[in-house]
Amino acid sequence: MENVRASDPKRFKRGLTLTPRSRQLDTLMLRVLNVLFAVAFLLATAVQYNDPDPYLWMPTYLAAFACCIAFMRRKLRPWVGYAIAAVALIWSFTLIPTVVSHPPPLADVFGDVKMYAPGVEEAREAGGLWLIAAWVGTLAWMAQRGRFEA
Repeated sequence: MENVRASDPKRFKRGLTLTPRSRQLDTLMLRVLNVLFAVAFLLATAVQYNDPDPYLWMPTYLAAFACCIAFMRRKLRPWVGYAIAAVALIWSFTLIPTVVSHPPPLADVFGDVKMYAPGVEEAREAGGLWLIAAWVGTLAWMAQRGRFEA
């Protein structure tokens, strides 16, 4: 039996051994998710033209889109991704008081496009910011760890 040292990076990665096939599947899934999020962020940017404050939302979604593209091109700086994720998360917390004081029915939040009840727009905006924070934060973490396999 071959004596393999635990420090050998080709055989051991933090106690887990990935087969080439599972690594390919992980990479493919990451690519697909990243493309889906990039498209979603771009579409979210496009529908902001009739929003009361597009000057806030269009750059926000474009920044998330740019992080997806930068990650695909292996150019994402982790600190940039973390900064965008942190701003999105903090911004979402500022919307929570309105949602809590005027809790909208879930059918209004996820259903029709029109805003029938107070708090619906804020709930949707907070959800978008949470998606940005979660995905861009994940990309930044992966970029920091050197996992540019997308």
